Amino acid sequence: MIKEQKATEHMNEELIRMIKLRIQGLPDEVEKFSKQLKKDGYHFLMESDDYPNRNSEYVRRYV
Repeated sequence: MIKEQKATEHMNEELIRMIKLRIQGLPDEVEKFSKQLKKDGYHFLMESDDYPNRNSEYVRRYV
């Protein structure tokens, strides 16, 4: 059985003040990952719309 864990469980939360993150993948993967981060207790000061990558089905979102 695989243990479910936070996406960033290995990080020391005391050291993290603010980071800028680009999430990139298929639209549904980006949405799922963003929701999981929020579920894990991370707060986004800002979240962009999805931007399509050129010549690709992938998108990117900035948080």
